[in-house]
Amino acid sequence: MKSKKNISLFILFLAIGYSNSVSSQNQLDYKVMMGYQGWFLAPGDGSTTNNPWSHWFRGGTAATPDAANLTVDMWPDMSEYTDKFNTNMTYANGSNAQLFSSYSLSTTRKHFEWMSNYNVHGIYLQRFLSAVELQTSGIFRAKNKVLNNVMTSAAEYNRKYVVMYDVSGVTDATMYAKIVADWEYLVNTYDILNKPEYVKQNGKPVVAIWGIGFKNRGLTTATSQAIIDYFKTNAAPQYRAYVMGGVPENWRTLSGSSETGAGWTAVYNSLDMISPWSVGRYSNNNGADSFKTNNIVPDLAACNNNNKDYMPVIWPGFSWKNLKSNSTPPSIETLNAIPRNGGQFYWRQAYNAVRAGVKFIYVAMFDEVDEGTAMFKITNITAKLPIQANDRLVFLDIDGVNLPSDWYLKLADQTQKMLNGTIPLTSVMPILTLPDGNYLDDCDVKTNWNPSSLVLNNINQIQGLNSLEYTGSATPEYSKVFPTPYNTVGSGTGATLQFWYFVSDVSMIQTNNYVEIGSSGVPDSNEYQWTLTGLVNGWNFIQLKTAYASITGVAPNLSAINWFRIYGVKTGSITTRIDAIQLLGNSTTDNFNEENSLTIYPNPADSEVYINFSIPEPSDVGFSIINYMGQLVLQNSDKKKLDSGSHTIKVLVESLSKGVYLARININNRVFVKKVIIK
Repeated sequence: MKSKKNISLFILFLAIGYSNSVSSQNQLDYKVMMGYQGWFLAPGDGSTTNNPWSHWFRGGTAATPDAANLTVDMWPDMSEYTDKFNTNMTYANGSNAQLFSSYSLSTTRKHFEWMSNYNVHGIYLQRFLSAVELQTSGIFRAKNKVLNNVMTSAAEYNRKYVVMYDVSGVTDATMYAKIVADWEYLVNTYDILNKPEYVKQNGKPVVAIWGIGFKNRGLTTATSQAIIDYFKTNAAPQYRAYVMGGVPENWRTLSGSSETGAGWTAVYNSLDMISPWSVGRYSNNNGADSFKTNNIVPDLAACNNNNKDYMPVIWPGFSWKNLKSNSTPPSIETLNAIPRNGGQFYWRQAYNAVRAGVKFIYVAMFDEVDEGTAMFKITNITAKLPIQANDRLVFLDIDGVNLPSDWYLKLADQTQKMLNGTIPLTSVMPILTLPDGNYLDDCDVKTNWNPSSLVLNNINQIQGLNSLEYTGSATPEYSKVFPTPYNTVGSGTGATLQFWYFVSDVSMIQTNNYVEIGSSGVPDSNEYQWTLTGLVNGWNFIQLKTAYASITGVAPNLSAINWFRIYGVKTGSITTRIDAIQLLGNSTTDNFNEENSLTIYPNPADSEVYINFSIPEPSDVGFSIINYMGQLVLQNSDKKKLDSGSHTIKVLVESLSKGVYLARININNRVFVKKVIIK
């Protein structure tokens, strides 16, 4: 007879084994997946097609890579690509404006590296069924090469992928035969279903079919049902799959872009997962809210009642002016037709989906610059665009919000964390709408902060690893004397103090609530002071201009700020948080550009990292690394005075455990922050 101890261990083993089995067989649960076109080609990339500049420029074999022939509305940030291909355009510095090709393995590797760094679970790899795409040998070979690239890169970066068939442009008479033939070709030739990177759901490999039920495409219920039945039951066992369907937004009510025949309801309900297409169905936050109420919530309820999975589509914005500029009749589309609003539009959709209770999210799209829905790294300012096309491309700062090129990958990371519960559900973007770096204080550590009761909150922060949190009713909330004064590089008429401030209950804060900065290291001496007004419950983005501040004593020395304080009278105990404190000057003499001058490699790293940077003038330079608990784990003993030019600092990290850290580089008392992953 087994002992009770052995029986308990056996039960525990079964429980663990069952849990792992469920996890491995349901790999889409609480995951963010993105659509991946992978359709960009360039002359000299090794592909041989009718259009050597496929999806970049119009003109087929004779395509001229200039501004007049552009078919994309966004320009990728090309700074990290290995294989680049010359166009007939130039940048402001006279260098050639180059583009990537999806045919190059290095391109796909870079994309999957980003997916790994920004917590994107995987992709739906688009595979078009139209005659041009799959029956033309050059395009067919190119599609297969991209698939190979995806397989290699997914294995290298531990990401997932699914084959998605887009039936746009294919006739009903040929659709079934084309899907079956190509699927069996992929299974037999590439053995994709036995690859650990190929997604499984409910224990079955996933196949996606996009375009089922869209009206005016000549598709029938009989053919669509036959395709679904093939994958679910009629194919030989080695070809069977769990079927996700990309369907019209009003599939449930048979309206909008959906076919209206009653037979389509049975087709939709025979899918394993329903994913309604929402791109272009609304254009602002109010529209997104209405779509949530009228579509997502009742769609999810209907799917739950029918034991179907439900994956809504969210997207950052839309623009396809260049793609449609030669259409007949002429397109009336405008550039930046559906603005991104600095990420607010995307985040509202992500928040709405998670709030509705979904556990699957499809983001359209990772690399779709043709229609302006791309989430990968995009050129952020007009000065970095090809000069011949800077008036016909959407750059990330076009809506007046200063953003880094990887902003939407950062938002994707936060979407994944909100979906799986790592961070709380929040309607406010949980990252600052400014690039990382250049902080008066990033609030990731408590060093030199008072009162001693402050805690680090690593669940509800705006950027970095933590926010500082205060709970109580005392007048002082946050104060700090900076051992090394901060150089604002600005003047008192134009500098701005900005930070994020969380309040649990604004009704308990009275009107005499103040913020101060100064250069004397003590309160009420040589300081700027502002009154905090207009606060709401939750996170508030505070912007305070020195030109409108009260001054105590003489005006502070903005090149030597060493004092910060928030205090105010309260009527009861509340919780406040502060994060991402920045003091921005109005001077243009700041010659250090973090994005172009500072890199850390390799990243992820295992034993050592190199910090490479260029400085235009002799500077004091130091660095430190902190962990996710806000603890200092590595630091150089002294700042070093370095001459102008390029420098590389080697940092040994072999003593650090696996995980995510922040490297903080201090250049002339300005702190720049980079994420480092130790593998």
